[in-house]
Amino acid sequence: MMVSLKRKVTEQVNVLSLFLTVVLSAIAYGWIEGTIYPYYPYRDELQILGHFTWYHLVFCFMFLVIGFTFSLTRALAMWSLKKGYMFAASAGSVIWGFWIEDMGYYSIVRGEILGPDSWVNWGLGGISILSHWVPTIYFILSFTGFALFSAAYLRSNMDTILMMRAMKMGLSKEEARPRTPRRSKMIEFSRYFCSIAPFALVTQVFTVLAASVTTSDLPPRTLRVAVMGLLVLIPTLILLSISSMIHDRFSSELTFQNPRGDH
Repeated sequence: MMVSLKRKVTEQVNVLSLFLTVVLSAIAYGWIEGTIYPYYPYRDELQILGHFTWYHLVFCFMFLVIGFTFSLTRALAMWSLKKGYMFAASAGSVIWGFWIEDMGYYSIVRGEILGPDSWVNWGLGGISILSHWVPTIYFILSFTGFALFSAAYLRSNMDTILMMRAMKMGLSKEEARPRTPRRSKMIEFSRYFCSIAPFALVTQVFTVLAASVTTSDLPPRTLRVAVMGLLVLIPTLILLSISSMIHDRFSSELTFQNPRGDH
C-alpha cells in the first residue's frame, strides 16, 4: 500500500512539475519577447488570421511541445488514456502560458503599454481598475486554465483517497472501489466543479493584481516580471492546496459512509 501511495504522490508532483515548467517558460519567453520583438523586422506582417506573425506561430508551437510532451509520453508508455487527467493539466498549463507570457511581454517592452488599444484585447475589451487596464481575455484564460489544471491535480490524488478507504475498511484496493452506476461520473464532475469553481473565481483577484504590475511604475522592468510571476505562482499553489484538502475530505467522507456504493 505504501508503494501505491508513494506512486500517487509522484503523480501530483508530475502535475505540479508540468505546471511550473510551462509557467516559468512563459515568464522567460515574455521577458525575451519584450526585449527583442520590437526589433523583429517582420513584426507588422500579420499573415495568420490577420493577428499573428510566423514568429508567434513558432513560439505557440514551442508552448504546445513543452506542455503536451509529458502527457503524450505517459499515454504512449502505458498505451492507455488512464492518466488522461495529464492532458487537462497540459491544456490548463498552456492556456496559462499564453496569459503569463503576454503579461511578461508588457512588463518588459519599452514604449508599449497595456491598454484599450492593445492587440491582446481581441475585440473583447477589458476594464480599467485604478488606472490599470485588464483585458477581458486575461480573466477568461486565468479562469479556464486554473479550472483545467486544478481538475487534473485533484484527479491525480483520487487513488490516495481510495487507498485510505481500503485501509480503514480492511479491504483490498479493488474491493474498496465504490460500485456506482454510470451517472456517478456526473456526480464526480459535480464534486470537481464545486471544489474548483470558487477557487477559480479567486484567480480573478490576482489576475487583476498581476496585470496591474505590467503597467505600474515599479522599477526596474525585470523586477516587474518577477513580481508578476510571484503574484501568479504563490496564490495558485495555495489555492491548489486548499481546494485539494477540501475535495479529499469531502470525497473521503462520502466513500467511507457508502463503502459499496449502495443507494
